[in-house]
Amino acid sequence: MSGGYWNRVLVVDLEQGTSRDEVLDAGARDLLLGGSGLGAWLWEHHSAAGAGALEPGNALVFATGPLTGTFAPTSGRHEVVTRSPETGAYGEGDAGGTFGTALKRAGYDALVITGSAARASVLVVDGDQVRLEDAGDLWGKDVIDADTALRARLGGGFSTALIGPAGERLVLMANIVHDGADARVAGRGGLGAVMGSKLLKGIAVRGTKQVLVHDPDALKQLMRETVPAMRERAIGMHLFGTTGGVQRAEEAGDLPIRNWRDGSFPQAAALSGEAIAERLTGRYHCAGCPIGCGRTVRLHVEGHEGHNGAGLEYESVGALGSLLMLTDLDVVEQAASLCNVLGLDTISTGGTLATAMEARELGLVTAADTDGIDLVWGNGEAVLAMIPRVARRQGFGTRLADGSRTFAASVGHLELAMEVKGMELPAHDPRAYVSLGLGYATATRGACHLQGFSYAFERAATMPEIGLTAPMDRFEHTGKVAMVKATQDLMGLFDSLKFCKFAIYGGLNLTLMSQFLSAVTGRRLSTAELMEIGERIYTYKRLLATRMGISRADDTLPERLLSTDRGGSVAGHVAWLDADVLNEYYDLRGWDRLGIPTAETVRRLSIDQLSTVDPAPEGGDLC
Repeated sequence: MSGGYWNRVLVVDLEQGTSRDEVLDAGARDLLLGGSGLGAWLWEHHSAAGAGALEPGNALVFATGPLTGTFAPTSGRHEVVTRSPETGAYGEGDAGGTFGTALKRAGYDALVITGSAARASVLVVDGDQVRLEDAGDLWGKDVIDADTALRARLGGGFSTALIGPAGERLVLMANIVHDGADARVAGRGGLGAVMGSKLLKGIAVRGTKQVLVHDPDALKQLMRETVPAMRERAIGMHLFGTTGGVQRAEEAGDLPIRNWRDGSFPQAAALSGEAIAERLTGRYHCAGCPIGCGRTVRLHVEGHEGHNGAGLEYESVGALGSLLMLTDLDVVEQAASLCNVLGLDTISTGGTLATAMEARELGLVTAADTDGIDLVWGNGEAVLAMIPRVARRQGFGTRLADGSRTFAASVGHLELAMEVKGMELPAHDPRAYVSLGLGYATATRGACHLQGFSYAFERAATMPEIGLTAPMDRFEHTGKVAMVKATQDLMGLFDSLKFCKFAIYGGLNLTLMSQFLSAVTGRRLSTAELMEIGERIYTYKRLLATRMGISRADDTLPERLLSTDRGGSVAGHVAWLDADVLNEYYDLRGWDRLGIPTAETVRRLSIDQLSTVDPAPEGGDLC
């Protein structure tokens, strides 16, 4: 290979205040490609065995892919990998924006951060110059103010990754926000709390190096052939962003409503991409992206009124809108902006607030318990008042700061929390797209629609190279176990090469992915070989998760989804998951009945060359 990698990892020890360059292991690179897969390997090999998520021995990894920093479409992405404080198990976040491209152009394939700083700090990576600076003046600031102050201090050309007050106070739903007001986030699992535990307020990276490409002419030709069609096919995503699907999701019974209980939300149009388009001040493109699904709006958050910032995404509309029965677009937009500037994951924040609202409905908490804030369905003022309390662990917000599972346990009703492995469900319902049930249950980081993205192939997407020649019937069970495995493996590739999943809607397929990889790195892989790498990545992450205590008992769904008919357009349907489905999935993957990859599978996928984690013992019970 002659391009796509610097074969160089930056390792920073916050405790010692030192940094060093490490040669990228060629075996790990070739077996895992980059991004998600490589990040998992670097995490394992730089973390202290058994270290808790908020302990110094838990490494924090920012990993690019071989296509990051090149002109391959939608490749301006990176992965953040660590142990999740929200689930206690494997955690990762895929983020766009400019940070990954800046890190790659600084000359690094990945950044590994270990230990904890002695005081509030910011890590500055300016090409080959690496230093820790005091961040006492930034600590306590929200993300936008910290970003503004840091850029003023350092000068132009830097990309940032920052935490807000939520990360500083170790809120287990805290995220990492890239690019300041543009808010490209690594959102799920509390990754921002890991940064906070390390007293690391942020990272600023500036890179000016040109990433080497094996065959620039071939890459340019691929761009000429694919980018115009990608723009045309994904025009809806460009015009309306992810919220363009709000009304369609409501009609399909996919939009979560009143903590996943109701079947219809007539006010969906008021929160749709079409309604939001009327208030846009601009559109946002992640580095290298021809689609541009991000939108910019005027903020209405205290201290930032009238400034431009990130507009709503579908997940935020679901979690902070219909899930809470909020119908005012101004309120939902402000709630999402509050989460962005304070450094909170919108999905988990909404899911936890919904749990609290249902507890209030049932009389398990009162207005007196909730600081006099009447946390009832549809009360937008209450939501806007409570979000800062959660982010700062103030009053009743302290009880919500560790997520819905912990709060539900505190009122003696775990069934109120809609979560898997401790992480709140995203805004897609397994009763509307049956593949999501198995996908949520077996996702390594907790409830996640993106580690499989299977519902896209039940709705509109196709991928003939893996047998998905037409969208599958969303209520049909036949073939869905194999489909979930295939799409999980496929998404492992996307997250490791660093393609955006939305490129599927623009026509990106495995054949094109192979061609882009060849043009950039010189490495020629068949579609079958790519899918084997995807399977390796997914199985390797599962193996790491089992070391952290994940097993079959955690591969489940909230009882409400399994037994409650929400009515509406999905009347008569409940989520699809039982022991036989799990057994079929485990058998297909080569995992034992506890959900642990077997020794044979670990050898077949060459994971034994990567990991020190023990697989399931040979000769175990597979019946």
